[in-house]
Amino acid sequence: MFEFWLSAILLFLLAFSFILIPCIRYLKKKDSNTEISADDLVEERIQQNVQIYKERLSELDNDKSSGAITQTEYAQLKEELDRSLVDDADGNQQAQRDATLEAGPASVWPIAIICLSLVLLIGAGTYLKYGAYDDVVLYLDNAEQNAELAKATEQAKNGDMSALLEQLHGKLIENPENINGWSLLARTALNTERYALAIEGFEQVIRLIKKEQNIDSEYLAATYGILAQSHYYSSNGKISQSVQSSIDQALALNPNEPSTLSLLAIDAFGSANYEKAIAYWKKVLEAYPTHPASTSIKQGINEAQKRAGFEVTDFSTSIQGPSIRVNVSLDNTFLKSVAPDDTVFIFIKDASMGDAPSPPLAASRHTVSELPISITLSDMNAMSPMAKLSDAKNVNVIARVSKSGQVSSTSGDIQGSINQIEVNGEQEVSIAIDTEIK
Repeated sequence: MFEFWLSAILLFLLAFSFILIPCIRYLKKKDSNTEISADDLVEERIQQNVQIYKERLSELDNDKSSGAITQTEYAQLKEELDRSLVDDADGNQQAQRDATLEAGPASVWPIAIICLSLVLLIGAGTYLKYGAYDDVVLYLDNAEQNAELAKATEQAKNGDMSALLEQLHGKLIENPENINGWSLLARTALNTERYALAIEGFEQVIRLIKKEQNIDSEYLAATYGILAQSHYYSSNGKISQSVQSSIDQALALNPNEPSTLSLLAIDAFGSANYEKAIAYWKKVLEAYPTHPASTSIKQGINEAQKRAGFEVTDFSTSIQGPSIRVNVSLDNTFLKSVAPDDTVFIFIKDASMGDAPSPPLAASRHTVSELPISITLSDMNAMSPMAKLSDAKNVNVIARVSKSGQVSSTSGDIQGSINQIEVNGEQEVSIAIDTEIK
């Protein structure tokens, strides 16, 4: 805003100059004319008084010579004539002082000050009524934001979404009533595994939904459902108290909320409770037959039926889209370093994201006692409809023994991986878990 106020001040000074410069010129000219006129006037009066004095004195001399007046009368009349000349001289000096004061600078400055005040008041008032100060502020703010956004976007292209998310978060803190902004922040943070930021974003969205007069209960339920997912991933795939609270809120508003039911199905599937997973997924399809993730849900039901030993019915047994068969084994060096019930995560990540945080495109959870194992990962193993194997061109396949049971790697975990696998039809890779994470 410095540029705006500097321009405004310069314009006001320019307007003031149109008043001040003529006033100053007038005062200089007036002072000069006044001095000349007053001096000439006094000089003229003095000359007139002296001439009159001489004429009267000559008349008195003639009267005395002719004997019309006595010597005493002559002396008295001459004294009065001399006194009259002195009084006239004093009067001329006072007239000169009065003329100078009357035409002096003090008589102009009040008018100049009033004019300057009017220019300021009328200019400011007119701009406040017809100007576009808010647009100027918005333009300058946008210019600054665009520069920041360009820098953050460049970092995002290099795989670092942190700067972009932090910038968006900072703007939302300044403008906390922007529901669309909070929603964008939350979903982007969830997709890049910034779960704490995602949780904050979805909680803000819920707050703003509840402030509306006509609350959209289905939208609110969906937001609680995806908030439950954020808490679930943040708690490393466990139904914590925060997860359960969000699930309860979502299902109370909409018993068929698809994100919530899908989360429950994924958790049941990961816990080998296949019947429960099938029930949740079927409930989603019954309520939303055209759900965008219906294909993945059907594939999930199919896989759960096979693992549970059920006869596959109603759903196609073929896997749609690309798939990768992963053969996982544990290097003999680490056999004594692990326990049979240690968690094994097998997952696929988009290779284009590099080491930047990003959600798995497909994932499966097992235990060390199941190794060696062969599994097929496809879109049906997606953690989210927004991040699927079929969306990527090249992927990295990772298998990790997690000593802590957490999805994120920690010191002491054992891992193996194969990078830059092309996503094209059916692929098969073999991974040996052979590297300890320091």
